[in-house]
Amino acid sequence: MKQLKKITQLTSILSFLFMILFSVTSQSQVQYEKTLQVKNYGQGFLLSWSTFSESNNSSFSIERSIDGVNYQTIGSIDGKNENEINEYQFKDDELGLKKVNYRLKPISKDGESSYSEIISNEKRIVSYFKVMEKQQLPNNQYKIFINSIKEGELKCRFSTNLGEVVYDEMKSLQVGLNEFAFDLSNEPDGTYNVIFKLDRNQTSIVLKKETKEKNNVAQSKSTTIKY
Repeated sequence: MKQLKKITQLTSILSFLFMILFSVTSQSQVQYEKTLQVKNYGQGFLLSWSTFSESNNSSFSIERSIDGVNYQTIGSIDGKNENEINEYQFKDDELGLKKVNYRLKPISKDGESSYSEIISNEKRIVSYFKVMEKQQLPNNQYKIFINSIKEGELKCRFSTNLGEVVYDEMKSLQVGLNEFAFDLSNEPDGTYNVIFKLDRNQTSIVLKKETKEKNNVAQSKSTTIKY
């Protein structure tokens, strides 16, 4: 009877140790060379981190919280699973962000997960709009698409590399995706610096005008650049 009891106890201990071992090996094993860092970047924030050892790591889930309590997943990056310096970056371009909290969630190939430490950052000026894409159309016409979460008067200023202003007007900006057309057909070829400003928010892009005949390019061709 005593021997049976000892066998039962030994079996329970082995089962417990097996469960611990299984739990450890099924989790994503990540050792950070540089922990999560966040800095202001354009309209949003740039997250970066690096590891020097990864085992059984499927991916990193990036989570964001505004109130520091409720987190939501805003993106995911595949893990590299290499025992060397692995560098990662993630851009959070959401408009209207001010004070935010971020954390990483390494997820193992078995679906197990853990969390990194939480890091916070804050913007002095909240971004309300951003340029989504620009299109160069025939006859030196340009379309620029701007997404905004605030309506107002948008100042649009075009200048050459020498600082000469060739266009300076206001456009009505609405909430949502806005499409604006600009005509540079009467301006010389070259590079134009374009500044858009709404209240204290400002962003800039570059337009390059080159007469199509110089490159013998068909007039029906257009170029699109997305941001």
